[in-house]
Amino acid sequence: MVGLFIQTAMDHIDHAKVNKRRFFIAVLSALAVGIVWEITEVYFGLTAGLSPTSRLDTIKDIIDDIIGGALSVWFWGSLFNNTKIHDKQSTESR
Repeated sequence: MVGLFIQTAMDHIDHAKVNKRRFFIAVLSALAVGIVWEITEVYFGLTAGLSPTSRLDTIKDIIDDIIGGALSVWFWGSLFNNTKIHDKQSTESR
């Protein structure tokens, strides 16, 4: 959801097609929110501390954040890039 929110915000700011910059911003944003979430879990005692199960859960959650950010870029690009390309071509041919 964080990645899609970032894609929406970036689309309103910069109408460029999906590129490396958008990819990295989406992935890093999802990762940053995930890290803050993990820190919050530790702060409020929602994890089992430094147990192996808790560490594996944290690592899995961080990997899921990275994958989610990357998938949001792919999803956004597959939904909206074709429309933008066709709109740009039809505008240029006029």
